[in-house]
Order: sequence, then C-alpha cells, then structure tokens
Amino acid sequence: MIFASLIAQSLYYYPLLPETVAQHFDSQGKPNGWASREVFFAIYLGVTFLVMGMFLVIGCVLQKSPQYMNIPNKDHWLSPENRDETIRTITGGMALIGGLAGLLSLVVGQYAIQKNLTPGPIAMDAYILWLVLGFVGITLVWSISVTVKYMRPPPKHL
Repeated sequence: MIFASLIAQSLYYYPLLPETVAQHFDSQGKPNGWASREVFFAIYLGVTFLVMGMFLVIGCVLQKSPQYMNIPNKDHWLSPENRDETIRTITGGMALIGGLAGLLSLVVGQYAIQKNLTPGPIAMDAYILWLVLGFVGITLVWSISVTVKYMRPPPKHL
C-alpha cells in the first residue's frame, strides 16, 4: 500500500513541480538544497524503496533461514517449541519498522512537494518533528523490548 502511494504521489506531482526544486529545508522552512525534479524523485523514491526493501528482504531471509538471527539464547528461542513465535516477533517487528519508515518518508516527501508548490516561506510544521520522534520512539521501544525478551535466560527444566 505504501509502495503504491509513493508511486501515485510521484506520478501526480511530478508534472506539477518546476524543473528545479528545493529538496532540503532549514528549521525555518527556507530551502537550502536544490536539485532537478528528476534527481529529487530519484533520491526520494530510491532511498524510500531501498529502506523499505531492506526491512522486507531481511524479514524474508530470517523467516526462511532463522539460523541467521543474532539473538541471545538462540538454541532456546529457535527450538521447535519457540521457533514460530520467535520468527513472528522478529519479522513482524521488521515489517512494522519498514512500513513506518516508508510512511514517514511519504509524509516528509509530501511536505517537500507542498513547499515547492506553495509560494513564500512556510515554517516546518511541528507534526514533522513529532512524526520523526514517534518513529524513533517506536523503533527504540520495539528494539529494547525484543532485546530484553531474548536476553532472558531460558527457563530451567526440572
């Protein structure tokens, strides 16, 4: 869905943007980096697809070959009775973070597009900062919770 939204957004806005667009802005919303429209979309789509694709590919590799997971107590967590849940947890988190990264990129890309279509300075809206902080927060919470979970020693059998 995010991939389709990125493509639709790009196809719609590409012809509406000028040949040279602002691609980077300071904290007051003033442009301080420029590129051709082609380079802007190439970087925007290329980086977004690369990041999202990386999370998808790593999740698929770990699902097919869980022995590549670098987790503590691997023998316990990848034992037959724990393997499916461990794989779901790790690959689900990878999909979540990859999806959130794509969504964040979509919103920030839309912000850059709108800045180029709106004359005059527009200060960076607080929602961009909150989205970035939210993404970092979710990523940290998931990473820490997974680390804590898998660092626990396996239960001792009597």
